Amino acid sequence: AAQILVGDLNIYPDFEWPLDDLLFDDPRIVAALGAPCADPHNPSPQHNDPAAAPRFRDAWTETRAADDPGWTFPNPETMHLDPARPDRLLLRSSGLIALNAAVLGCDALPGLDATLPSDHRVLIVDVGPARPSR
Repeated sequence: AAQILVGDLNIYPDFEWPLDDLLFDDPRIVAALGAPCADPHNPSPQHNDPAAAPRFRDAWTETRAADDPGWTFPNPETMHLDPARPDRLLLRSSGLIALNAAVLGCDALPGLDATLPSDHRVLIVDVGPARPSR
Protein backbone atom coordinates (compact mmCIF):
# COMPACT_ATOMS: atom_id res chain seq x y z
CA ALA A 1 0.00 0.00 0.00
CA ALA A 2 1.17 3.49 -0.78
CA GLN A 3 1.47 6.04 2.02
CA ILE A 4 1.83 9.80 1.69
CA LEU A 5 2.61 11.83 4.80
CA VAL A 6 2.01 15.57 4.36
CA GLY A 7 2.16 18.45 6.80
CA ASP A 8 4.05 20.78 9.04
CA LEU A 9 6.30 18.27 10.78
CA ASN A 10 7.95 20.95 12.97
CA ILE A 11 11.38 20.13 11.59
CA TYR A 12 13.93 22.91 12.01
CA PRO A 13 17.73 23.04 11.62
CA ASP A 14 18.19 22.51 15.37
CA PHE A 15 15.33 19.98 15.68
CA GLU A 16 15.40 17.35 12.93
CA TRP A 17 14.97 14.13 14.92
CA PRO A 18 11.23 13.70 14.14
CA LEU A 19 12.25 12.88 10.57
CA ASP A 20 15.11 10.51 11.38
CA ASP A 21 13.05 7.41 12.15
CA LEU A 22 11.05 7.87 8.95
CA LEU A 23 14.03 8.24 6.60
CA PHE A 24 16.86 6.12 8.05
CA ASP A 25 16.88 2.33 7.61
CA ASP A 26 19.04 1.40 10.55
CA PRO A 27 17.66 1.99 14.09
CA ARG A 28 21.25 2.32 15.36
CA ILE A 29 21.61 5.50 13.27
CA VAL A 30 18.47 6.93 14.83
CA ALA A 31 19.73 6.05 18.31
CA ALA A 32 23.14 7.59 17.59
CA LEU A 33 21.48 10.81 16.43
CA GLY A 34 19.86 11.11 19.84
CA ALA A 35 16.20 11.01 18.94
CA PRO A 36 14.28 10.84 22.23
CA CYS A 37 12.00 8.10 20.87
CA ALA A 38 14.85 5.97 19.55
CA ASP A 39 15.40 2.65 21.29
CA PRO A 40 17.78 0.27 19.51
CA HIS A 41 16.58 -2.61 21.74
CA ASN A 42 12.93 -2.06 20.84
CA PRO A 43 12.89 -0.90 17.22
CA SER A 44 9.73 0.34 15.56
CA PRO A 45 7.85 -2.20 13.39
CA GLN A 46 9.23 -0.89 10.10
CA HIS A 47 12.72 -1.93 11.27
CA ASN A 48 11.73 -5.58 11.63
CA ASP A 49 11.79 -6.19 7.89
CA PRO A 50 13.08 -3.21 5.87
CA ALA A 51 12.30 -5.00 2.59
CA ALA A 52 8.65 -5.36 3.56
CA ALA A 53 8.24 -1.68 4.48
CA PRO A 54 10.25 0.71 2.31
CA ARG A 55 11.44 3.88 4.00
CA PHE A 56 9.72 7.20 3.50
CA ARG A 57 11.31 9.39 0.84
CA ASP A 58 11.35 13.19 0.89
CA ALA A 59 9.64 14.50 -2.27
CA TRP A 60 11.64 17.75 -2.21
CA THR A 61 15.06 16.09 -2.13
CA GLU A 62 13.97 13.60 -4.82
CA THR A 63 12.98 16.31 -7.29
CA ARG A 64 15.15 19.35 -6.57
CA ALA A 65 18.86 20.13 -6.76
CA ALA A 66 20.88 19.65 -3.57
CA ASP A 67 21.56 23.40 -3.34
CA ASP A 68 17.82 24.30 -3.48
CA PRO A 69 16.82 24.49 0.20
CA GLY A 70 13.04 24.66 -0.33
CA TRP A 71 12.41 26.92 2.65
CA THR A 72 8.72 26.91 3.59
CA PHE A 73 9.00 28.89 6.83
CA PRO A 74 8.82 31.67 7.67
CA ASN A 75 7.08 33.44 4.87
CA PRO A 76 9.76 36.18 4.58
CA GLU A 77 7.63 39.19 5.35
CA THR A 78 5.87 37.74 8.38
CA MET A 79 8.68 37.50 10.92
CA HIS A 80 12.43 37.57 11.38
CA LEU A 81 13.36 33.94 11.96
CA ASP A 82 15.93 31.64 10.44
CA PRO A 83 14.60 29.86 7.35
CA ALA A 84 13.58 26.21 7.62
CA ARG A 85 11.71 23.46 5.79
CA PRO A 86 9.18 22.10 8.31
CA ASP A 87 6.55 21.45 5.66
CA ARG A 88 7.12 18.10 3.94
CA LEU A 89 5.58 15.55 1.65
CA LEU A 90 7.00 12.09 2.33
CA LEU A 91 6.26 9.04 0.18
CA ARG A 92 6.44 5.38 1.13
CA SER A 93 5.68 3.34 -1.94
CA SER A 94 7.48 1.46 -4.65
CA GLY A 95 4.64 2.38 -7.02
CA LEU A 96 4.67 6.18 -6.57
CA ILE A 97 7.34 8.78 -7.19
CA ALA A 98 7.58 12.53 -6.79
CA LEU A 99 7.70 14.10 -10.23
CA ASN A 100 8.14 17.79 -9.37
CA ALA A 101 8.01 20.07 -6.33
CA ALA A 102 7.64 23.81 -5.85
CA VAL A 103 7.24 26.32 -3.03
CA LEU A 104 4.71 29.13 -3.46
CA GLY A 105 3.13 31.80 -1.29
CA CYS A 106 5.39 34.79 -0.78
CA ASP A 107 2.95 37.31 -2.22
CA ALA A 108 0.39 39.34 -0.31
CA LEU A 109 -3.26 38.63 -0.98
CA PRO A 110 -4.67 41.04 -3.57
CA GLY A 111 -6.73 43.89 -2.09
CA LEU A 112 -6.01 43.01 1.54
CA ASP A 113 -3.38 45.62 2.37
CA ALA A 114 -0.31 43.36 2.30
CA THR A 115 -1.96 40.50 4.23
CA LEU A 116 -0.05 37.26 3.72
CA PRO A 117 -1.99 33.98 3.54
CA SER A 118 0.16 32.27 6.19
CA ASP A 119 3.45 32.37 8.06
CA HIS A 120 4.35 29.30 5.94
CA ARG A 121 4.77 29.01 2.21
CA VAL A 122 2.86 26.38 0.26
CA LEU A 123 4.58 23.16 -0.81
CA ILE A 124 3.17 21.70 -4.02
CA VAL A 125 4.26 18.24 -5.22
CA ASP A 126 3.22 16.34 -8.34
CA VAL A 127 3.09 12.60 -7.62
CA GLY A 128 2.75 9.91 -10.26
CA PRO A 129 3.21 6.21 -10.87
CA ALA A 130 6.72 4.83 -10.90
CA ARG A 131 7.85 3.27 -14.15
CA PRO A 132 8.22 -0.47 -13.88
CA SER A 133 11.83 -1.60 -13.73
CA ARG A 134 13.01 -3.60 -16.70
